[in-house]
Amino acid sequence: MEKVSEKNVEHILRELERLKVEIQRLEAMIVPLKRDPDITDEEVAELLELAKDDNPENWIDAKELLSKTE
Repeated sequence: MEKVSEKNVEHILRELERLKVEIQRLEAMIVPLKRDPDITDEEVAELLELAKDDNPENWIDAKELLSKTE
């Protein structure tokens, strides 16, 4: 019975990770829609780096995301 519980937990954790990546992908699609035209690409990159520094475990590299979808 304990193995069944472990498998369920592992499945849920994998699904949560998949959903986190999907949310990040969707957020990336929304960002250009909300972007202020006065903000430069450099400022956007700096803001993203600051956000990643706050919670690095909640971010995934775009190249890593693409490799997972292939």
